Amino acid sequence: MNGKQNWEKLYFWRGLGLFLAFLCIIFGATAYLRHAHLEGDSLYRVHPGSDPYASVKEEERENNLPLNGEKKYFVGIHHEERLAIYEKSGDGRIILLELLPYLVKEVHYVELKKGIYFSTEEEKESILEYLTS
Repeated sequence: MNGKQNWEKLYFWRGLGLFLAFLCIIFGATAYLRHAHLEGDSLYRVHPGSDPYASVKEEERENNLPLNGEKKYFVGIHHEERLAIYEKSGDGRIILLELLPYLVKEVHYVELKKGIYFSTEEEKESILEYLTS
């Protein structure tokens, strides 16, 4: 065997090792994400404190929709640009239910930052029509 063949073998085994390491990282990350999803730690769940819009308290709201026990869904802002539907659970967690294709208009930004609560599908449609017209 000459020197050139030795270098070719060395490059082959190093390349194979790097490829296998890459596969291990990909499979490990996939398994972790799948496990996190099964444990209920969804990637789409917004935890209080992680999103500035999720920590809005109900008593700080200033819009015209009255709050009662049924109004736990609201239209808000997702990542400073898109409209989204959220649910506020009984223990105060905010859960992202639906990411809408509509961009936030600057006119409605303050309202949406606080959240616009609704309890029926008709109210939701009315609010979305108002925000997107």
